[in-house]
Amino acid sequence: RGLAEVFQQVFTASGGTIVGFESYTTGETSFQDQVQRIKAGDPDVVFLPNYENEIPNQALQIRQSGIEATLLGADSWGSMEQQERIPELDGAYYSDQFVPNKESKRVQDFITRFQQAYGYSPPAGAAATYDSMGILFQAIESQGSIESAQLRQTLANLGQYDGVTGTLVYRGSGDPTVSVAILKIESGTVSLHKEITP
Repeated sequence: RGLAEVFQQVFTASGGTIVGFESYTTGETSFQDQVQRIKAGDPDVVFLPNYENEIPNQALQIRQSGIEATLLGADSWGSMEQQERIPELDGAYYSDQFVPNKESKRVQDFITRFQQAYGYSPPAGAAATYDSMGILFQAIESQGSIESAQLRQTLANLGQYDGVTGTLVYRGSGDPTVSVAILKIESGTVSLHKEITP
């Protein structure tokens, strides 16, 4: 809901028009009422910042209703690429923090080592955890201390960190500016459409 509200705010501020804002309760499987209200608004895009286990059914019901709008999602879609092909998602875009097919030696080395250790490809959460530990180790090494107040200060002023999830930049706070990947689903394959780096 938070992502949908931010999307609505930014999209409207950028000149877009929101033709519907629907909600549902986790566990629901029929979205026909919401889909019909969305269809009545004749949208160009439908933003579904929902979890990967809900998206296939929602996309199916959207397409069955005749809505041809481009589907957009968020990083919660990331694990869907390991599921079977979902034709209703062809042409959809979503944002994520990790691009497994990125042409980067650092990323490919991480994937190889992860697969050797665990026997499967790393999900985005594993890549984010890997970067988190790398950032922490870099802060400890540069400070020579594990004292929490010093570490917080060091992390806040760490500057740029080039990780497997992209570029993270700390500018005086514990909340970095991060790279965002826009991924596209086409014929069941996820590929990098565009990377936005701070």
